[in-house]
Formats: sequence, structure tokens, C-alpha cells
Amino acid sequence: MKIHSKLHTITAVSLFAFSSLQAETELSPLLVQDSPLVTSQITGLDDSVAAHLQHTPGVRVISQGIPGGQSDLSIRGSTFQGAGLSLGGLALRNPQTEHFHSEISFPAWWLSAPVIRTGVGQIAYGEGHLAGSVALYPLRVQDRRVLSAGVDQEGGFQVQGGFQHTEETLHRNTFGMGAFGGYADLPNVDNLGNDMESIRAGGQLQYHSHFGQADVWFGFQEKTFGTTGYYGVNPDFRSEEKTEDLHAIALWRTFDPERPFDLGLSIREFKDDYRLDLPTGEFRNQHTSDIRMLQSGYRHPFAHDFGVTVRGAVEQEEISSSNLGNFDRYRVSGTLLPDALLTEGVRVYAGIRAEVFEDFDDEILPLARIEFTVSPTLFVYAEYNESVRQPSFTELNYESPGSLGNSGLSTETRENFEIGANWQPNQETFASAALFHNTSKNTVDWIRSSPESTRFEAENIGKVDTLGLELLVRQTVLPNLDVTGNLVLLDKDGDNEPHASRYALDYAEQLLTVQLDWRATDLLRVEATQSWLNQSKNELREGSDSQWLTSVAVHFRPENMENVEFSLTGSNLFDDDFQVFAGQNTYAERRFSASVSVDW
Repeated sequence: MKIHSKLHTITAVSLFAFSSLQAETELSPLLVQDSPLVTSQITGLDDSVAAHLQHTPGVRVISQGIPGGQSDLSIRGSTFQGAGLSLGGLALRNPQTEHFHSEISFPAWWLSAPVIRTGVGQIAYGEGHLAGSVALYPLRVQDRRVLSAGVDQEGGFQVQGGFQHTEETLHRNTFGMGAFGGYADLPNVDNLGNDMESIRAGGQLQYHSHFGQADVWFGFQEKTFGTTGYYGVNPDFRSEEKTEDLHAIALWRTFDPERPFDLGLSIREFKDDYRLDLPTGEFRNQHTSDIRMLQSGYRHPFAHDFGVTVRGAVEQEEISSSNLGNFDRYRVSGTLLPDALLTEGVRVYAGIRAEVFEDFDDEILPLARIEFTVSPTLFVYAEYNESVRQPSFTELNYESPGSLGNSGLSTETRENFEIGANWQPNQETFASAALFHNTSKNTVDWIRSSPESTRFEAENIGKVDTLGLELLVRQTVLPNLDVTGNLVLLDKDGDNEPHASRYALDYAEQLLTVQLDWRATDLLRVEATQSWLNQSKNELREGSDSQWLTSVAVHFRPENMENVEFSLTGSNLFDDDFQVFAGQNTYAERRFSASVSVDW
């Protein structure tokens, strides 16, 4: 729950983050982000990465209860299978279920401000997901100590802390190290009374020079959370889930803007233990997933106006499960993306990506993009790309009282075309727009095929066309007041629409979010977020098709105590009971929290 000790620092960070949105839309050489993910504490007690992403334009966090329990990510109306996190160019995948694509054991204050990447941009910078990725990078280590704690009206409690230390070596290079730990106990995270308890710890090493930066991270998180009413299961049956996440990552990237190079290695073990109390006895699943991934990328300039980016990755996924079986599969990918400056202000990218699977058909995927720098304040682009995803082990093999997998599923492919523009006439104003159309084939969804169906079944439902518009506007209205608006309009059309779709065809047709950041005085900051969405029709959804969420946070820094921050937070102030998942009456009720953080 770290808050920057100086409010003017927060303002500068916000400006940098929005400027980065424009810079990252252009496929310029990769730069290290200096702005942190933690710039807002409107998330209250929950310090998970998913909680901090709730108010990030371009990504929707879809939670069962609070984000710290179980949350899905959605980018431009994608299903949870199609979006996820990327750390240093490594796509963090969970082959068991993909419901944990928002999970990461590392603390949010170690991470850079997120950049939402889709299309060609996602492929040019690293490995990604079917529809898009939330890209994060390690911040540069600094001398720092953090400690925070908080409580809420439900009796929830959370405490966390950590430190970072740097030593300067020869030639002003720096060696850094750090450690973190945290504990949370949050009861009644939704209206069914599910609880959540978690503990996590880990460390980091970093070497930073004028040439590049190397990072080694290792972390562990154990989390137990109630799942009564989740995953389409009857809420009359109590259930609970426990996950253990052991993760090690090694990253290297250079700072040469002409010849950027990056290398990443991820080794991860993820355990998932699910228990469901049925009248006939206990139903239990125990899964252990091992994911190993190595990826690298390099751009070589052959001339001032011509270069080629080459990327490659090898990934091995292994699962040992009491319910899904024991499987081991690999994926190899390679990308070749030449770029050429046709004339001043016009750059073209055209290439291919190959995906090789052990158990599914291989794919050759085209990539193309053209960029126009119309003026110093206006940037326009158009692009086309294709992507592919192999089904998760749950989609292929699962069987439970609420769900049934399908071993005959094919890979899901996606064709995406979009045009967009960024406009930044001054430091106080930024606007972007993207019009996109994508077509998914062999779309994988969990469905109920008829009113008589009693559980969701995994099926390839055929082709789904999505037409969408995304708008973002940020304006510094006053020197101490920032206003951000984000609007997403979507329309989906499926070839074979089932009686009820759980994910692919259950989406927000209109989603509007408005955020205010008011630095009232040097000591007081107020944040407010108002969102509204209108969901597509679903035969299983009870109640309203609209959701109205209001969150407010007040942060106070006592005079002469610039390292201390007190926060009061309220979420879902109007206690909206919208069914996030159709037919599943679980939602996070109105919640208030109080916290204090010290950063020195």
C-alpha cells in the first residue's frame, strides 16, 4: 500500500505514464520504464497486482469477490484465456486453467507502470497472449524501505514490508538487492462470505550499468480463498481453493536504442488444491503445473532507414493432476519483423511469426503495420496480425459437478485489424483512439447448449467477429486536478451462439470509466473512480445487465512527516449487486478500509 511521500512526485509519474502510452504505441526501441505501478491506493487493503490494474485504462479486471482472491484479465472484450501478464517480455501463462493469468508473487512496488500491448506491438516486444498483454518491467533498485498495514470494517487485516539497497561499483555501475514479505487475512470478500488469506515473500538481485540491466527475482506466495458459488458450482455447496506459487525469473536487457537486446528465463511451479463439499462427499482436485520459458529478442539496424527484429521462445508446460491427468507439452515460436522508413514520418513493418506445438497443428502468422507521424503532436497507425492459443489442460480434460472439458478441442486462432491515432498537443492533454475488428476461429468457450444443461461444457463454438472502439482522454484541468476518461464499445457476432455463454459472448457492450485525481493541498490527495458498463444479454443472468461502481480514496500526509501516509478507502459505495458471471450471485459488497504506510 505504498504511496509516494511527495504528492508532486505522483503528478509527475501520472504524466509520464500517459506519455508512455503514446510512446509505446509506436514500435520504437524498448526503453526501461522509470514510473512505478504503485501510484494509487484506491485499491484499499488489497496490494495484489490485479488490484492495482483495476484503474488502468485498456484492461478490465473481472473478479470473483475482491481482486486478491481470483481475478481474470480482459483486454478489449477478450475472454480470460486471451489476456494476461507479461514480465520483461516473458508471457506468464498458467496452462492448467488460465484463471490465474493475473497472478504474480512479486510486490507491486517493484514493478513499472503497465503498458497494454495488442497486435504487432505485443509481438515486437516479447511473448504475449492471444488478444493482448499487460506488460510490466522491473524498476531500477533504489535505497528504500517500505512498511504498511491496514484494517477494514469486516475485520480484515494486512501488513507488508520490504527493503532495497544499492551499492555503486566501478564506473558508476550499481549492484542492488532487495527483499519483501507480506500477510493478509480478509474475511467476507463477497456476499457469500468467502474469505481470503495469503502470505508471500521473496528477494531480488540487480546489476545496472550504462550498457544494460540484469535482474534476478525469486518469490513465493501461498493463498487460501473461499470459492463457494464460484466456477458455476451451486452456492449451497461450500468450497475452498489453495494455491502455492514458486517463481524464479532472470532478465537482461540493453539500453542501446539502435540495437536493443533482451533475454528472459522463467521457472515456475504452481500448485492448486480445490475442495468442494458435496452431499455425497468431498470432491477434490490437486494440480501441480511446472512452466519453463526462455525468450530473447534483438533488432539489428542494417541502415538508418532499415532494420530487422528477430525474436524466439521455447516453452515447456508440464502438469501432474489428480483430475486432469499427467501431461507434458512444448511450444516453440519465432518472429521475423523487418521495418523500413519509407519517407520522413512513415515507417512500415511486415513479417511473419511461426508457432510450433507438440500436440496441435503448427501455425504461420503474418504481421504488418504502417505508422505515420503526421506532426509532432499527432501519430496515426494501421496494422494487421494473427495469433494462436492452445487450449488449457482444464478445457481439454476437466470434469466436475459444474464443468466438463473436451479433449477434442482445436487451437483457437485470431485475426486482428486496427487503426488508431494518438494526439498530445501539450503536456496537459493526451487522447487516443483505436477502431478494431478481430475474428476468432475455433473459439473456445464454456457454454450451456440448452436450457436443460446443468453444467458448463468446453466447446469450439466456431467463428466470433468483434467490432470495437476504444477511446482514452486525459486532461489536467487544473494544476492539481487530473481527469481521465476511458470508453470501450464492443459488438460481437457468433456463428453458433449457444443457450448461454460463460465468457466469449458474455461481455461489456459499453464500458465507461472516469477517474479524478485531486491534489487538494500538499498534504491531502483525493481519488475517485466511477465506472459504468452494460453487459450483453445472457439467459442465466439475474437482475440488471448494468453495473455502476464507485470508489473513493482520501490520502493524508501529516506535516513534517513526509514519509508517512494515512489512507481511507471506500469501494462499491452504492453496493451494486451486478452478476459479474451470469447466474453466479457473487460480488464484492461495499467495503471501507483504513491504512498507514511508511516509506523511507
